[in-house]
Amino acid sequence: MLNYNNLRGRIVSKFGDQKNFCNSTGISASKVSKLLNNKIYLSQKEICKWCEILDIKLPEIPEYFFATQVDK
Repeated sequence: MLNYNNLRGRIVSKFGDQKNFCNSTGISASKVSKLLNNKIYLSQKEICKWCEILDIKLPEIPEYFFATQVDK
């Protein structure tokens, strides 16, 4: 399972909240919710688009999109 806490934090730091992110980018709230809850995955093209929108640099992609959840 992937951990999207860093991505959630980046969305909030850039847009204030998830709703503003969706409204500003035209990405559906349903899609964002499904991604952040591990129901769907983004394509490479979508990851590139999100990186541009969220100002995520190429070396940072694994930190935001492929971090794994550590069981305690």
